[in-house]
Amino acid sequence: MLRNYLLTAYRNLKRQKAFSAINILGLGVGMAAFLLILQYIRHELSYDRFHEKGERIYRVGTSFYKEGVPTEYATTFLGLGPAMKADFPEISEFTRLCFRRGVVSYKAGTFTEENLYFADPGFLQMFSFRMQPGSTATLKAPNEVIISQSAARKYFGQENPLGKVMKLKSRLFEQDVTVRGVFADLPTNSHLRIDFLASVQTLVSHLGNERLNGWDSIDHYTYVLLREEAYVQNLNAKFPAFLDKYLGTLWGESGVGLGQNRIGFVLTPLLNIHLHSRLQDEAETNGDIAIVRLLMLIAAFILLLACINYINLSTARAMERAKEVAVRKVIGASRLQIIRQFFLESLLLNLVGIILAFTLAQVASPWINSLSGKAFYVFNWQDTTLWFSLVSIFIATTFLSGIYPAFILSSFRPVVALKGKVHATTEVFSFRKMLIVLQFVVAILLVSGTYAVYKQMQFMQEYNLGMNIDQLLVVKAPLLREADSVFSQKAEVFKHQLLSQANINKVTVSSSVPNTGMYGTIGAVGRLGTKPENEDFRFHHIYADTDFISTYGLQVLAGRSFSKDLSTDKNNLILSERAIQILGFQSPEAAVNQRIQYEGEKTIIGVIKDFHQYSVAKEVIPIILELRTNDRKFFSAKVNTSKLTQTIASVQESYEKLYPGSPFEYFFMDEHFASQYEADKRFGQVFSVFSGMAIFIACLGLFGLVSYTTIQRGKEIGVRKVLGATLTSLLLLLSRDFMKLVVLALVIACPVAYWSIQQWLSGYASHTPIALDFFLIPGISVLLIAFFTISYQTIKSARENPVKALRNE
Repeated sequence: MLRNYLLTAYRNLKRQKAFSAINILGLGVGMAAFLLILQYIRHELSYDRFHEKGERIYRVGTSFYKEGVPTEYATTFLGLGPAMKADFPEISEFTRLCFRRGVVSYKAGTFTEENLYFADPGFLQMFSFRMQPGSTATLKAPNEVIISQSAARKYFGQENPLGKVMKLKSRLFEQDVTVRGVFADLPTNSHLRIDFLASVQTLVSHLGNERLNGWDSIDHYTYVLLREEAYVQNLNAKFPAFLDKYLGTLWGESGVGLGQNRIGFVLTPLLNIHLHSRLQDEAETNGDIAIVRLLMLIAAFILLLACINYINLSTARAMERAKEVAVRKVIGASRLQIIRQFFLESLLLNLVGIILAFTLAQVASPWINSLSGKAFYVFNWQDTTLWFSLVSIFIATTFLSGIYPAFILSSFRPVVALKGKVHATTEVFSFRKMLIVLQFVVAILLVSGTYAVYKQMQFMQEYNLGMNIDQLLVVKAPLLREADSVFSQKAEVFKHQLLSQANINKVTVSSSVPNTGMYGTIGAVGRLGTKPENEDFRFHHIYADTDFISTYGLQVLAGRSFSKDLSTDKNNLILSERAIQILGFQSPEAAVNQRIQYEGEKTIIGVIKDFHQYSVAKEVIPIILELRTNDRKFFSAKVNTSKLTQTIASVQESYEKLYPGSPFEYFFMDEHFASQYEADKRFGQVFSVFSGMAIFIACLGLFGLVSYTTIQRGKEIGVRKVLGATLTSLLLLLSRDFMKLVVLALVIACPVAYWSIQQWLSGYASHTPIALDFFLIPGISVLLIAFFTISYQTIKSARENPVKALRNE
């Protein structure tokens, strides 16, 4: 019996080569897209799951509430971890991660390390780092460091790094550290990037125990490991009293953890950080669970489109298969046997389709990896989850594509079918037409989404940032532990050397540049004579010289900039619009010459227009500019780009003479700022690829249906041509019904697309307005693609000799 089923199925597929090829190609592309998206989603969902105790690890962030609305940070107080371990029995371990950019040297090798942290001993107890044999690190002793395999290769090559002494320099200290361990590079699905991990005790001699366990800044990460029987809800309930105990005593206030204006903590499960955390000062750029869910939906839709093609082409051939079914029933075949026959045909097509899908996915995976910025394998022979996914896809597509044709075609009555009276339904909303409409609704939604991503990217790149970052060369200041006066003198010398070059006309030195972190303030900021109502709001400050405003093209709305001739400006401030609004000033002019409580008392001498320190996707932040010369991290130079190579070489020469032994590092401000949009850009590219696949599958099905229709109406076309019908009239006749369905799909898709785009754009603080072109351009594009798909086969049939169609009449 099975042999007979297989033989019949093979003959049917072979007889209809074109339709079989269309079905296989559609299923193959659909399943390949599903497989690629599935691998991407698996990678996103796998973040930090390699840590054995990951389900019990939480990161503690900080919330500052203003009238009940929180501003949340991923960082917190240095003293929080030890205090929580001492006060909360629910916590078995804690660790602080103190980030310090530093210069590391060993023999002749000197590099700036961006992924350098200091951690408590609990770190190695909490996180699953795979240590190499011979590692003895505990992170308990001062000057102890563990390094990644990549760092070990970079500094030591084939030499054994264990026990070797390296020199670590930063602005805080210059210290010899001993390598006590080497760990395997963290996988790509880690929310942390660490190459050097030193013990927190290394900082004690430089910061002191009081500062290391203090409550005056929130620039560090804290992680806690809960005991197996502990409940995070119980921990949350204890925070208000805990805050009063430490911050209330320190600040001389009570209720700091209660009320509308308060401080709180954010406990984020380690496994949720990558996809669910949207706090300020994240260690790395996180993913987005909304994008993962959207991709899941797209994957399901694409697979559904491929199955719809099979259903449509199978039911379109109903008249041809009706007599076959009737004969089978007359000679004794049961309906169940006929259903099995059609399911077996579906199974064979899907089997070939999934082989094609796997091949396409393997070929496309390097390209998709490049577009998405991810690195994941499409296939690994030992990956049981992937095998399960392949089998599941195969079963699902076989069932979805085979169930409707099997039950419909097996339901034909033999007498009616043998008389040739079986015909496709002609109702406007027949099932097959509904499926075509559904296909193009999905295609139009995806194209509209792609266009929306493109428009938002264009909007962000062209948005007025409130500053001019074009032609700005930024050089990172060296990490030197020198006296403030010496550091300032060298900075001034370097600045004057840059200004002496013909291609550089402006230079400024600052503690921060756009798209880099800034120092934050906590409390004690307000107008004199009143209790600072905004003390729970975090301002950000930039230490800069007198040329910062002119170099970055910031607009002074009221007052003046800093002056080189006024030494009193060291006690003066320049505030942004947002900052004076928070302080309650009615206008920029009203804020000028007013004294405020800020690190004592200081005077506002100017107000600048808000500018975007970070991406325009985020709200502008309140900024305070201070004139300081001892905290300089960046040199920003306005350059003429006509002789850029020579200019950079000259800058490097000056830098290396003035700061020997310090790596020369630079970037261009416009590229650096645009890097914030890289994730959005990559998402748009991936989205457009899968949108293109959806359109291809939809048009492939439409092409098959049009081809079949023109074959069925071949004699009608021949008669019309003999009677004088033109090519244009035949084209309109044959395409009219299909184009109506595509137009209907456009009408249905537009309001759904509008709502979806509006929801997506709401996640951006500044976004492009939704205009008519969001729907017209994608809609017209899909209509034209559909029209050309229909026209190709229609014109081909209409141009054939009518004798061929009529000779068998």
